[in-house]
Amino acid sequence: MYFYNFYVGDVSPYASISPKGSIRRYPLKQYKYNIFKQNIMPKPILKSPQSQNTSLSALSATQTRHNRTSATLKTDPAQIQMILRKRRSPKYLDAIKKLDAAGRTSNKQLADEIVQAIKDEFPDLDIENILLGCMAICHLDDPLEVHTIEIADPTIVHIPRHYPLGEFLDKARSLAIIPDYLCIEIYSHELRAISKTGSVAIIDAPTVQDDWNHYQSQPTVSRAGCGESFM
Repeated sequence: MYFYNFYVGDVSPYASISPKGSIRRYPLKQYKYNIFKQNIMPKPILKSPQSQNTSLSALSATQTRHNRTSATLKTDPAQIQMILRKRRSPKYLDAIKKLDAAGRTSNKQLADEIVQAIKDEFPDLDIENILLGCMAICHLDDPLEVHTIEIADPTIVHIPRHYPLGEFLDKARSLAIIPDYLCIEIYSHELRAISKTGSVAIIDAPTVQDDWNHYQSQPTVSRAGCGESFM
């Protein structure tokens, strides 16, 4: 007599049914022996095609909602402002501190790493289209006072004291040298002062974009290779 192993209803998995329909239950040891002797393995219960299609549809709908939400975050001004008001992470603060390594160990890789850390801080935003750059105090040799890093084209630029930058970039410079602030984020119409603990203060700067464009057009001198220059 041959026995067929199966999983159905409330029947024990260690059971077999004969061709006549009778059910026999086995201890686990005997059940394994039956499988070995007859070379019969239990067949897994597969989902029906309809169930699989339903699962795939639910997954697709979830992904669609995620994509729609992400697109909304990148374009909704209210959502953008809410994200930009959040306290900056320790990873972000550590990246900004590396600006002072420029001038000693500066290279293109360092600038790229800093900008990537800034982008990672805002994964839901196209930050390179929002943030022009960051300004921080420069602890290199006198007369250098502050330095900036551009987001769109990662380059660290060191700026000497008294170099004219325009009304609102000069305001950014005056804030950057205050010990309580780690850096000043420069946007098209405002400044955001980031404290050493990551808190954010917003300063209105309606024409800072013009100051930035003029500043970017000024000649610089490269002294430490690609990724860094001096005004």
